[in-house]
Amino acid sequence: MLDAETTKVVILTRSFKVQGFIALLPGARLTDFVTDSKSFFAVTDAEVQDHAGNPLIKTKFLNVNREQVEVILPAAVPAPPEQSIADLGLADRGSLM
Repeated sequence: MLDAETTKVVILTRSFKVQGFIALLPGARLTDFVTDSKSFFAVTDAEVQDHAGNPLIKTKFLNVNREQVEVILPAAVPAPPEQSIADLGLADRGSLM
């Protein structure tokens, strides 16, 4: 049996930003973790902030309602460099919508 590794994540809901760790099997995709979760999943060493960045809660364990998650991503992923549509060569292609 494989042991789960902890993966640092950032979770956004309509009201909160949650940072902490989830137990993810080696090689598992974050998308599969969320999809396969029951109604709630555990986040350890969790820090909860409002969207203005004000700290609200710090706790060793937090259950997150899967249905409230709007965005989840690994915390270690660097932000992509800012690019304009012109930089991507899409300026003359019309609307992207």
